[in-house]
Order: sequence, then structure tokens, then C-alpha cells
Amino acid sequence: MLNYKNRANLKKGTETRHHYHDISADKEEEENEYEKELFQYIQEFHKMTDFDQSMFQLLLEMSEICNSEVLIELSKLNIFNLALSFVSNDSSYVSDFLTIISDVSKLENSGIIFTPDLLGFLNSLIKPAISDDDLDCLANIISNFATSGPQIASLITQYGTINKMIDHFNFKITGKIEQDFHPFYSSILELFANLLDIPNFQPVNQIDIIIEIAFKYVAIENEDILMSCLHILTNASSEFNFPRFLPHFNKQINFIQNLLDFIDSEEEEVYSEAFNILINISQFSPYFLKKKIFDDYKNDIMMNLPTSIQKNQQNYSNVMRFIGNMIETKQDIVEKLQEKGIVDPSHTNMNDFSDYRTPILDFFKEFIYFILQSFNDIIEGSPETEVFNTDDKSTMAWLFSVVTETGDSEFKEKFIQDKRFIPNICFLFHIEPEIDFDILCGLYNLLRFASVRGNEMVKYVIGLISESISEEELRILFDDNEEIEDANYLEKLDDVLDFYAIIKDNE
Repeated sequence: MLNYKNRANLKKGTETRHHYHDISADKEEEENEYEKELFQYIQEFHKMTDFDQSMFQLLLEMSEICNSEVLIELSKLNIFNLALSFVSNDSSYVSDFLTIISDVSKLENSGIIFTPDLLGFLNSLIKPAISDDDLDCLANIISNFATSGPQIASLITQYGTINKMIDHFNFKITGKIEQDFHPFYSSILELFANLLDIPNFQPVNQIDIIIEIAFKYVAIENEDILMSCLHILTNASSEFNFPRFLPHFNKQINFIQNLLDFIDSEEEEVYSEAFNILINISQFSPYFLKKKIFDDYKNDIMMNLPTSIQKNQQNYSNVMRFIGNMIETKQDIVEKLQEKGIVDPSHTNMNDFSDYRTPILDFFKEFIYFILQSFNDIIEGSPETEVFNTDDKSTMAWLFSVVTETGDSEFKEKFIQDKRFIPNICFLFHIEPEIDFDILCGLYNLLRFASVRGNEMVKYVIGLISESISEEELRILFDDNEEIEDANYLEKLDDVLDFYAIIKDNE
């Protein structure tokens, strides 16, 4: 039989394998040796006549370097069911068995070894006597399997596994968590977070308790628990889960202050998750709630957002997205006017309204001007501001379309009079269809505003547009773009081109 190596030595083989792209002869030789060794392990299982202690030890040693292809082979040989039967008869191997399952459950196709019997065994381990290390390992296993897909996640919740994890978490956690911290705390919290991030799945009976736990422990001074709680709240505030998140947030609205503090953190993981939650809240909350957040925290927002950019210019996109979500939309204004009986519900054209207020947009005006100026510098190649990637540019185009729709005359005038901005924003054409459409919407809003001032103003705006893209290039851009399926794209293009026709007719 093969002379077994210990797991530490096998791990070296794994690390070598991860660097297989190195073309040196030594590296290639090590890679070949690793593949040969793995093949030998598989052969041992093929020759197996009985699953005994030696076979269990072999599985333990190779599980860390197991890949998806090997997992399929082992599954065909029924190895994991045999291992489960073996450990069920000898509890001294439970910890090693959890190590094995933890290793292989990380693989993309790990669902092929997941069975009700395995889940039942794992469930039976969740009890006060379980060691902290085994609990940590068990939480990771459940999390890995759950994220394989909604069917497995649903089975896990139906078996009561999540309820037992919640009860055990509440049983174990104490007021001394900062001093008595163990990784199983964050592992269980990460399990909860991952449950809220599975497509087309929601732990209906557990989600409220999970959200309450996250709000309760997010303030604990432990970085691991903080990150896990923020991760839960990010997923809980997603569009899919937001209806369940909103009632909890309404009771914890002062959590906004925590998030504003977190976005100024030096830790990228912390400020990124905090921004994710802020962006979700600002995107999916009804206007009255956004207005309350604005009224209660506008000064803190205005203090923390610029600071977050100063600390890390990668936050430009996060800040733009948050502001764009917070400011009044066309629909917000229409609904407010309709509620007051000011306008007939059938009227939805913003340009038909002259009496509406946009307090949030008005408050952020100067800050948006600052972002606009930064955008000009970035597009024109200022070396200290080379931080905009495609997502940032997409956000800028989207923000441009939003603020030119609801902004007042002074605001729109600012865009037009800044001779650099319109040519620069038009440089973003040709990147992706969504950006093209948002730019078109913004240009249409400005051209419509300019038309009120007369044909000379329209001609001036068209001249700025033409510095970057001609009328013919606009037509070609949208006529040839096969990705554009939404009729709104072409309709908006026609709206913009109509202004070109007006100028030609008057020349």
C-alpha cells in the first residue's frame, strides 16, 4: 500500500499545483509528481476491499488536495457514505471526519456528496458538548453546502439545522465575547450571511432572527464579528430581501450613523461593506424614509462622504451611487405632487411641472459639482485622479442622467456652462450600451432645457456634443449595436436627433 504522507506535506503539493503556470523545469516536475501522487491515492481506493481505519486515514490525507474531478471519482466509489458509516460507529473520528467534509465541501461540485444521511449526522453534532473547533468546522461545512444552490439550502433549513445553529450561537455567546472570541462565532455568522445570498432562496422562518442578531452584535469591538454582521446586513438589504429588512431598519435607523463612521474606516473590507449597505438602503427605501435619513443625518453625510474619498479615491463610485439613489427621482416628485392634488395622475412629464422642490438634490449640489470637476480632471488625464474604472464611468453616466432630469434651471445651466463636461461625458460613448443610454438621457434633458432658452442655446449644446461625437456617429453607434433591445434606447436617440433637425431647419 502507498506510504501515506501527512497533511502538511500534501499541502506543499497543493501550493506547487497552484503555481503550475510557472514554466521552470523544477516547477513542472513538481506538478507532474503531484498529479502522479494524486492518481496513486485514487488507485488505492479502487483496490479497496473494506473501508477500515487505513482507508479513513487515506481519505483524511488526500481531502485537502482533492479537486472536482477526484471528488467525482470518490463519489462513484461511494467513499463518503462509507466514511460516514465508519465514523458513526466510532465517535473518536468525528473531528477528522469534519475536516474531510470541510475540505471537499469547498469544491464547486460538492453537492454530489450531500445526502440527507450526511445532513442528519451533522445535525446530531450541534449540541452543548460539541467543541469550539468542531463547531467552527461544522458551520463552514453547512455554509459551503448551502451555497451550492437553493435545493440544498432549503433541505438544510427544513431539517432544522439553521434553527439549531441560531440557538447554539445564542447559547454560546456572552457579554465577554471580545475576550473569549473564537472563530466559530464569525463562522456561524458567515453561514447566516451566505444563506441570505443564495439566488431564489430565502430562509423565511429564520431571516428575521438573523437580521436581529446582526444588528445586535455589529457594534461589538471585534473585527471578525463586525465584518460578518456587516456581511449579513449587506445581503439582508439586497432587493430580494429588502421587504424583510425594512421593518428592522426602521427600528434601528440610528444605524446610519454607524455606517457613516464605518465608511471612514482605514480597512477596505469595512468601508466597502458599509457602502454596500448604504447604497442598498438608499436604492430600495421609499422616498419618505430617504427624506428622514437626509433630515436626520445630512450634516454627518456631508462630512463623511468627502472624507471617505480623501482616504481612498476608489470610493468615488460608491459616493456617486449613494447620492444618486438619495436625490429625488422623477417618480418621487410626481407622487408627491399627486398626493397634494397638484397634478393630474396622467401627467408624468417633468417639464410640465414648475412647482416642485428637490431638497436632497439642492443640498448635494455643490458636492456634485465637486465630483463633476473631478470627472473632468480624470477624463483629461490628470495623473492624481486616475481612479475611474468602467463601473465608475457607468455610475457617472447614470448620475448625469438622474440629476439632469430633476435638477432645477441653475443646476442644468451649470452643466452647460462648464464647457469641458459635455464633451468629456460624451467620451464615454462606445463603452457599453447602458452607459450610452444614460448619456443620451442626460443629453436629452439638457437639450430640452436649452430649447426653452432658444435655438441658439440648443445649437451651443449640440456644438459641445459634436466635439466628441458627431450626429452621424450617434446614428451609427445605436443602429449597429446589436445588444440594444430596449425600444427606449432608440426612442431616446430619436429625441436627441430631433434637436439636430430643429437647428438644421432654422439655418
